[in-house]
Amino acid sequence: MAEVKFEGLNFTTTVADSSLLVSSFLNELRSSLSVENTYIGRPVVGLHIESDTYSTKDMVATLQLCHGSRCIIIQLLHLDSIPQSLKTFLADPEICLVGICINDDIAKLRNDHGLECATGLDLAPLRDEVYPSPRYSLFNKPENLELAREFAAVSAPRPRNLSSSDWGARSLTLEQIKYSSMTAKFLFMSGSLFAIEN
Repeated sequence: MAEVKFEGLNFTTTVADSSLLVSSFLNELRSSLSVENTYIGRPVVGLHIESDTYSTKDMVATLQLCHGSRCIIIQLLHLDSIPQSLKTFLADPEICLVGICINDDIAKLRNDHGLECATGLDLAPLRDEVYPSPRYSLFNKPENLELAREFAAVSAPRPRNLSSSDWGARSLTLEQIKYSSMTAKFLFMSGSLFAIEN
């Protein structure tokens, strides 16, 4: 496990390349799921993917999930098998998966790895409205302005060095771990406050 710290937000990230580790993490995560601080009545889980651009198949290499202070980076290309626990978790209609252009991510997970996800909530509309607006009035609150700025940073294009990095590698760099964890964490935080039903 890697301890990731970002702007005073402490959370723990597990990098998993075995089905046993994935199942163990998801069992723990499921027991801690909470609807606290959400407006949609379901626990929110941030979801993000990275593809193996080094391969001609461009398959999804990693799946990042985050809830609360726990994140996991699942190295799909290196799992011995896709555990049933992951299939069940992603398909659970009582869990609200949130992401940016999440329907595209869900389609890639289905096409590349046969993983079916419950309908997700897309935060893409927030990318152009991270400043106060009537539609997203929660951003008007002073306590949420910093989150809005961080959301804008997360939804921006990746740094060039990360765009060209090898997400299919068995050993991810600390920079990759920090970036992908931070993204999933802020998707969770943003989704908890601002998720809007498709």
